[in-house]
Amino acid sequence: MLRALIAFLFVFATSAYGDNYRVKPGDTLLLEVMEDPDMRRSVLVLPDGTVSLPLAGTLVAAGLTVPEIEGLILDAIGPNYVTLPHLTVSVASLAKPKQQERPRAVTTAARATLARQTAPTIAVFAMGELGKPGKLDVTPGTTLLQFLAEAGGFTRFAADKRVILRRTDAKSGTQKSYRVNAKKMMAGAAPSLILQAGDVVVVPERKLFE
Repeated sequence: MLRALIAFLFVFATSAYGDNYRVKPGDTLLLEVMEDPDMRRSVLVLPDGTVSLPLAGTLVAAGLTVPEIEGLILDAIGPNYVTLPHLTVSVASLAKPKQQERPRAVTTAARATLARQTAPTIAVFAMGELGKPGKLDVTPGTTLLQFLAEAGGFTRFAADKRVILRRTDAKSGTQKSYRVNAKKMMAGAAPSLILQAGDVVVVPERKLFE
């Protein structure tokens, strides 16, 4: 009984206000051509506001009234008939209102990810025998070992005892190179270096008997 009442009210509303109602994405339109039963179909107004119809192609329907849509379709399909067909367009169903999403609880992992994304970063460059060479944005305070891990680690050809750190002085512009034994750092036998913005880490290829 309730469904029948709702259906009746919907039909009454669309028939009473159909000339003024402007179609929205998500609405479903019913198309009928008296002279061509094969043209009878329901079409959905897509998110971009268009509908696709045989003989008419793709037309913009969103924002138009039903009479305006009828005129638009007739102009498109008219040349395919000897005489102008009798076309009827009606709103079969309205777009469903979007449900408001409930706010999701922020987990500790999500907070940590957000903090990393919003934290200031510095650019450091990786070259040579590393899994992911190139520019990497890291947080200030990142050590050389941490950076090497983020750069994908050493390849099997890497000379891990002869890592080169190139650093340019921000004031004078002069560049200095430091030879680093990363293998000792990984073993805990040497302290890891703190990287600075603009540092270039070069991992050369291991020699034949190295």
